[in-house]
Amino acid sequence: MNVLQYITSPVWCISAKHYGTVLQGITAIRQRIDLTLTTSKGTDPMRPEFGTNIYLYQDGPINVSAVEGKKEILKALSIWVPDITNIKVTYAIINAQVIFSIGYALVDSDLIDNLQYELDNGTFTAKSSQLVLQAFIPTNLTAQPYQVSLSLNNIDANPTPPALGFDTIELLYNWILYNWKFYGTWLLQPDQLIAQISDPKYLSGKLLITVLQLYKIWSSIPVLNPGQKWVVRFLPDPTATNYLADNPFYTLSDLVTGMQAQFGSYGTWNLENINGDFNSDFNGDFNVANTKLVLSTRDYPLAVITITIA
Repeated sequence: MNVLQYITSPVWCISAKHYGTVLQGITAIRQRIDLTLTTSKGTDPMRPEFGTNIYLYQDGPINVSAVEGKKEILKALSIWVPDITNIKVTYAIINAQVIFSIGYALVDSDLIDNLQYELDNGTFTAKSSQLVLQAFIPTNLTAQPYQVSLSLNNIDANPTPPALGFDTIELLYNWILYNWKFYGTWLLQPDQLIAQISDPKYLSGKLLITVLQLYKIWSSIPVLNPGQKWVVRFLPDPTATNYLADNPFYTLSDLVTGMQAQFGSYGTWNLENINGDFNSDFNGDFNVANTKLVLSTRDYPLAVITITIA
């Protein structure tokens, strides 16, 4: 259930189908459109002009119903759904039924949405439309990593995002474009992430961005000359023992795997470039001079890592 402090979009409304639920962004827009187009004028006592007069054309020739229906849609949406623009309505007559396709864009957004409605014997009903999901970007005052999750038809999407998350929303978005692009079209907005799922088999879904409560403790890795090795000391907190890693390390692979094996109970160890990019293959193009050893931990914000050369 949504409550007021979780409302982050300026466009929101109470769900007409699910008690106590607040709809935000594109889902709120879709409900406004649906209520506008499926309400006959005069049936809402408090707003007698709300809705359309499509029902007046139910007994007329079908080609007339199609043309007049298009006019009614354009007129009603322009009045009652001011949050959309560039409204385009087309129709097709299939088996004595009129199918309207409605395209529109959100004001102050690059998102373009499409809906379909069917006019059959004077009844105007929504047909299945493209699944659109949105995740609002949470406030992150302490610069913690972001994490994203996606489920479609109650099944988690593959591949799974990195457990340590992403330092910035831009890195998160780039990961999605590389790994989840096949699910549909993705759009990053200043306050939210929007997914337009292309496969019609997905009838429901959930997209969520959260902030991980992780601390990143790191130390730059000095460059080794031939015959030299790294010696690592690890202090979990000021009152704990100052640990010396069991063995010196000669390669980056040995360094990160050795620290994970000995001190994995304190968090997750990995290598990271100074600019924030991850690299897990430790190959020859990995620049040691711009590399740091990173501990991602939930419980040891005051830990200290010291790397020296022997």
